[in-house]
Amino acid sequence: MKKLGTLDTHSYKVETIQSYGIDVEKRVIYVNSEDYSEEGETGVDFLMASKFIKNLDYLNSISNEPILVKTLNCGGDWFYGMAMFDAIKESIAPVDVHAKAWARSMSSIIIQAGRKRTLSKHSVFMVHYGEYADYGDLRKVTSGVDFYQGMNKVMFDIYANRCFGAKGWGKLSKEKISVAIEAKVKELTDWWLTAQDALALGFIDEVI
Repeated sequence: MKKLGTLDTHSYKVETIQSYGIDVEKRVIYVNSEDYSEEGETGVDFLMASKFIKNLDYLNSISNEPILVKTLNCGGDWFYGMAMFDAIKESIAPVDVHAKAWARSMSSIIIQAGRKRTLSKHSVFMVHYGEYADYGDLRKVTSGVDFYQGMNKVMFDIYANRCFGAKGWGKLSKEKISVAIEAKVKELTDWWLTAQDALALGFIDEVI
């Protein structure tokens, strides 16, 4: 087998990180949109989720040493996002998640699966209801609305489970925190927080 020189090794490593979003040596997975449209980055979709799960499984197959996930993610599809959330929770190796630019919409949920959740100093955090669109007869649309209302409850409970005990909520129970978060979203539609505000309310563990 041909031995790679130092320059070849570095080139291979850069290519791997750029093309596949993984640094095997440092056990870092990079997450960002896989496509771009006229409306901007596509966010969480099948391509992002499938690549992420493969990378996570690969690092788990090597060892159970901690994994760092670095995200640059605007949000996106609920189901593919929850696939990433579940993959992190199911990981044999502990997974820390660090968000740059923002943790918003679906990416603000994915980060909640991390053992340690960190946000860059000038990044922001945003919570809102997911978008839902449908067509068809009344029964079909009503059924879809009812289902997604249940998903909203799942979302607020995920936040509340990680926010519980944060100083910003005082002595509120998880159930009351979930209700309070939803009330804020109903009031503001998009609830934007600075990194420091997100830290105070327990949406993250540290500002980098």
